[in-house]
Amino acid sequence: MEQYREKLKMQNALIAIGCGILALFCMVIAMDGNLITLPKPEASEHWQDFWQGFCTGAAAGILLLMVFFLARNLRAISDDKMLKKLYIKTNDERTEKIYTTARGTAMQVFLIGGLAAVCIGGYFSMTVGLTILGCVIFCSLCCIGFKLYFSAKL
Repeated sequence: MEQYREKLKMQNALIAIGCGILALFCMVIAMDGNLITLPKPEASEHWQDFWQGFCTGAAAGILLLMVFFLARNLRAISDDKMLKKLYIKTNDERTEKIYTTARGTAMQVFLIGGLAAVCIGGYFSMTVGLTILGCVIFCSLCCIGFKLYFSAKL
């Protein structure tokens, strides 16, 4: 259990660093160029405002999740009963199998749907079609690479 406690401490350190970086990012975006000038997308002012708000909201949402997990880990480190419960939850074989199966199925659906989107999107915009194709190729290469890595490792 002490090894898991040390693992959570390291995880907390990484989460705290990530929280600091995201908080800084939120502040820079919220200052709207008063601190530094961020490149803005070449589009209308409405789109630029939307994009700035989207980035700020996404960063703030991720920041809240990170703070939640940081608080959960800190509580688990200080309470042996909660630490054991969290250890069992994170290392349960059934849960791991469910997540692994779900991720594999989701990747297959993404790749098939992505190829369909390439065919459909290419009729409307070549840029959109090629961007989706790039995403599909990247995911395919990641799948192949990880399959080779884990078949050699396991």
